[in-house]
Amino acid sequence: MAKSKIRVSFGIKRKLASQKLYKNEPYDNLLNRLLENAKWADDEGEFTKQTRKDIENGLLKIKDGKTISLAAILAKNKIGS
Repeated sequence: MAKSKIRVSFGIKRKLASQKLYKNEPYDNLLNRLLENAKWADDEGEFTKQTRKDIENGLLKIKDGKTISLAAILAKNKIGS
């Protein structure tokens, strides 16, 4: 992978570092994750209406027991057997 340098203030670097999942997580991974998550938010950083609706529907499915266990998914896809 080709690499490049970007310039950020020390304050932004500290904020980015505080978002790392683990100490040695590459900034490339961190920025990709943040950008991926950003598409679920509106311009003010709040979840979009569609995202909130999807979350509510997911929670209802969990409450109603309409979920599939990880074990069932693994068995269906013949993983780990």
